[in-house]
Amino acid sequence: PSLVMVAPELSTMGQVVAGGQNQRTRVLGVTPEYEFVRNFSVAWGSFITQEQVEGRSLVAVLGSRVANTLFPDQDPVGQPIRISNRSFRVVGVLVSKGGTGQGLEDDLVLVPLTTAFYRLSGGRTAQGEVTVQTINVQVADKGLIDQAKEEIALVLRERHRITAEDDFTVTSQEEMVQAVGEVAAIMTMFLGAIAGISLLVGGIGIMNIMLVSVTERTREIGRRKALGAKRRDILLQFVSEATL
Repeated sequence: PSLVMVAPELSTMGQVVAGGQNQRTRVLGVTPEYEFVRNFSVAWGSFITQEQVEGRSLVAVLGSRVANTLFPDQDPVGQPIRISNRSFRVVGVLVSKGGTGQGLEDDLVLVPLTTAFYRLSGGRTAQGEVTVQTINVQVADKGLIDQAKEEIALVLRERHRITAEDDFTVTSQEEMVQAVGEVAAIMTMFLGAIAGISLLVGGIGIMNIMLVSVTERTREIGRRKALGAKRRDILLQFVSEATL
């Protein structure tokens, strides 16, 4: 009851070829709802339709990075491509989401869910149904996220006939963002520690070199002081050398 839209996803890897260009990338089997649940927008052409899902059509929507790789100087819509040695027709190109974290969302190819299952990646449940790795859902309201997670878990436990440990996980975007933030914080601390150790080791090395330099140049220092150099002049000279 807490959900307004559900979008299954079947993921596989495939070699995508167009003319003399080719790229190995993720191929996702999706339904029309995937566009809205995952907030994708089409830059050119159209998205996967329900008719194409029901007809197992050999059509594909390209991520912006894949489109630029396969068709660097032309419009991909309507062009033929091959995915894992099967002929497909490009019907759309997605708007680039850009950014480091979102770069993977530009590096993919979307095809109808049934096409991905029957033509690219087989695998059935014990009941003979299509299997999917991920089910994306859209909640009616942000405040219903926890309730929605409980409802989803109850349905899956019933349908999977689970009596002990769950064979699935239910996560929200907030949890994913929090996990990424924690990893980033740990990496920042780790890199900061490495940088600090490097500076400490480097500083000790420079200190030892300058101590040896001062010892070896005692006569030079004595001559400079005899000619009128003050203590601060000698100090400035060696500190300047150490800084350089």
